[in-house]
Amino acid sequence: MKYKRLTIHELEKLEKEFIEFLVINGIEAKDWEKIKQESPTNTEQIIENFSDVVHESTLRKVEYLQLILPHQLLCFYCQPNQIVLVGLQSTTTDFTQIKSLEDIDFSNPEFELFTQTKSYSKPREMELFDLINSGAGIADNTLFTMLCGKLS
Repeated sequence: MKYKRLTIHELEKLEKEFIEFLVINGIEAKDWEKIKQESPTNTEQIIENFSDVVHESTLRKVEYLQLILPHQLLCFYCQPNQIVLVGLQSTTTDFTQIKSLEDIDFSNPEFELFTQTKSYSKPREMELFDLINSGAGIADNTLFTMLCGKLS
């Protein structure tokens, strides 16, 4: 398995997509019922394959991730061949408690703005999956763009 198995709750939400997945793979409803009863190992393998397809298709669409830690705010632009990080760190400010970054005085030496670019060391989607498992969330470009604007 490449990523992680979807939970029962996630599978229930994706029931229509799972049925389509079964049909595309030549498994009709009566065949699926038979597989579930007679071959739990095959059932698990099919669910794991579907889980990988769901994760892979979601991760392919991700452009931005962000990770908010107590003293660091990390924004990632996930390009096809590299990832660009723009971060803000503070010695005293807890970013998990801030309501709006508009209130931050970026000229204050307490705040350090930084950027870094890195090529992927694994396939792109696997690296993004690892970042998400580390606490990053899928985001839009708003925060990344704002921080980039402060670099200038």
